[in-house]
Amino acid sequence: MDFESASVIVSSSFAGTVTARVADSRYSKLSLITNAFFTVERLEEVGPDAYYPSPSKPTTMIRLRPREADDQRLAVFRHVLLQGDKKLKNALREALIAVSRSYSTPSTKRAARE
Repeated sequence: MDFESASVIVSSSFAGTVTARVADSRYSKLSLITNAFFTVERLEEVGPDAYYPSPSKPTTMIRLRPREADDQRLAVFRHVLLQGDKKLKNALREALIAVSRSYSTPSTKRAARE
């Protein structure tokens, strides 16, 4: 990614969804995808007196930091997510080939199918 960190003010409910962990009831696809690409940190609640006019919902400041793909499974998962319009088997095959290049284990279409 081309940035070191980003601090964003969002609604508290959105911040709860983005920062949710696996066992949390608010955990969703958004949480899964966000945690695959970023380290998300909840910084602080922003009070309604910080705005004019005051918002109807509470807001929270969060920090996003790009996350490195530290293992092959996460790297494959990220590649599959980035190829959203393809069939899963094709996206998975291409992800396996791309990741194998990064980890010095060359692979071909035929090897990825097996």
